[in-house]
Amino acid sequence: MKNKIYQWHRKLSIIALVPVLFWTISGVMHPLMSNFKPKIERSFLKPLPLDKTKVKLELDSILQLHQIPTLINFRFVTLDSEVYYQVKTTAIAPLMYFNASDGTELKDGDVHYAKQLARQFTGKDAGNITTVTTVVSHDNEYAEIFRLLPAYRVAFDRADGLRLYVDTSSDRLGTSVNNASAGWSAFFRNAHSWSFLDIHPAIRITIMLFFVLSAFLAAASGVYVYTIMWQSIRNKQKAKRVPVTRRLHRGLGIAMSFALMLFAFSASMHMLPKYTPDDRSSYNNEQVYPINNLQFSVLEALDKATDTLENLSLADFRGQPYIQQFHLGKNGKSITYTNLATGDTLADGDRQYAIYLANLYSGHPQDEVVETSLITKFGGEYGFVNKRLPVYKVQYKTDGNERLYIESSTGKLAAKVVDSEALSGFIFGYFHKYHFLDFAGKAVRDSIMVTFALGNFLVALLGMLMLLKQPKQKKKKTLLTA
Repeated sequence: MKNKIYQWHRKLSIIALVPVLFWTISGVMHPLMSNFKPKIERSFLKPLPLDKTKVKLELDSILQLHQIPTLINFRFVTLDSEVYYQVKTTAIAPLMYFNASDGTELKDGDVHYAKQLARQFTGKDAGNITTVTTVVSHDNEYAEIFRLLPAYRVAFDRADGLRLYVDTSSDRLGTSVNNASAGWSAFFRNAHSWSFLDIHPAIRITIMLFFVLSAFLAAASGVYVYTIMWQSIRNKQKAKRVPVTRRLHRGLGIAMSFALMLFAFSASMHMLPKYTPDDRSSYNNEQVYPINNLQFSVLEALDKATDTLENLSLADFRGQPYIQQFHLGKNGKSITYTNLATGDTLADGDRQYAIYLANLYSGHPQDEVVETSLITKFGGEYGFVNKRLPVYKVQYKTDGNERLYIESSTGKLAAKVVDSEALSGFIFGYFHKYHFLDFAGKAVRDSIMVTFALGNFLVALLGMLMLLKQPKQKKKKTLLTA
C-alpha cells in the first residue's frame, strides 16, 4: 500500500509538473506586473457642478429639429468648454452630441469626447492621439474583468504604446495599458488562466480543474510519503548516496506542500462558480421614450435646481418616467427622482429605485427583500473587479441569501452574489491572494505570497530535473526510491 502511494505521488507529480511550473512562475510575476502599468495622472474624474448658463435650448426642441423622434436617455457633458446634450437614441448606435446653447450636432462627438476623457486621465503631456477605436466586446487586451462596454480604445503616439479604454457614457476609465503591461498580462492570462483554451469556458475550466486536482493530490501524497513513510524510506536508503537535487526536492517540498495545497484548493473554489456564465451585462432597464410624450422642460428643471446640480437623466420606475437629478455634496453624490407626469418627488427615491431594479432583475417579490444598504467603497464580496460605485446592496430571503448590487445612477446590475459564491470568493481571496495578510501591508503580503509561489516553482523544477536525470532503465521500474 505504501509503495503504491509513492508511485501515485510520482505519477500525479508528472501529470501536474508543467502546469505547476507555469502557474507558480506566473504567480511570482503577478505582484510585479503593477510595476509595468503605465503611469497616468488620475484614474477617476471628479464630478463638477453643471454650468447651467450654457444650457439655453430644450432637449425636445433640439431633437425635433434634427428629426429624432425617440430617445433612450440623455445627460449633460462638457466638451471643449461647451455644454452638450449627450443623447442615447438606440441600444447600439454611438451617442449623439448636441450643443445645449445653439442646438448644432457635433459630428463624431463620441470620438471627440473619448479623446478628451483620455487626455483628462493621462494628463496634458501624454502625447498626441493616433487612433480611436470602438470596442464592443472583450478581447485578450481588454479582458472581461474590466467590465465597461461599449468603450473606446484611445492610442497615443508614444514609445511605450500607451492606450486607454474609456467609457463615454459614464466618464469612466476601463483600464490603461502599454506594450510592457500588455505583454506581461498576455503571459499571465495564458500561463495562469489558460486563456489559450477559451474555445468554450466550460472546456477550459474542466481541463484546469483536472490539473489543479492532480497538483493537490501530488502535494498531499508527497507530504504523506516524506512524513508518515519517512522512516521506512530512510532505512532502505541508508546505504545509498542521495543526490543533492533529491534532498532539496524532499526538504523544500515538505515545506511548500501545504502552500501548494492551499493554492490548488482555493483555485478550484474560484473556478467552480465560473461554470455559470456571468450575465450581469445583459440586465438593463432602458426604455424608448417618444419625444412628443415627454412632458418635461429641461430649462425649468435647471431653473429650480440648486448650484450643486451636476447632471440630469431619465429613469423608468414602475412604468413611469422620472427625471434623475444628481447633486454634489460633502458626502458625495445624491440623486433625487421627480415624476414627469405629476411633478411629485419620490421619497427615498434612490433606494426605492435600486430595490425596484433588483426586484426586476432577480424576479423576486418586494416582500422577500430583507436588507438594503448603500455601498460606497470596494471590499469583501464586492471587490474592485466590479468597477461600479456607489451601489446599493439588496438582499433577499432565499436559500442562498441572494443579493444584488445595483448602480442606480446607470440602472446597471453591478454584481449578483449567493452564499456559495461568496464563500468561494472568500477562500480565493484569503488562501490564493493572501488577503488575510492585508493588515501587514501590500509589500509584506506580496513578498510572502511570492516566496511560496517561488518555492513551489523550485520544487517542481527539481522534480523535473530528477526525472530527466533518471536512467532510462530505472524509469520503467517502480522501485521505492527517494
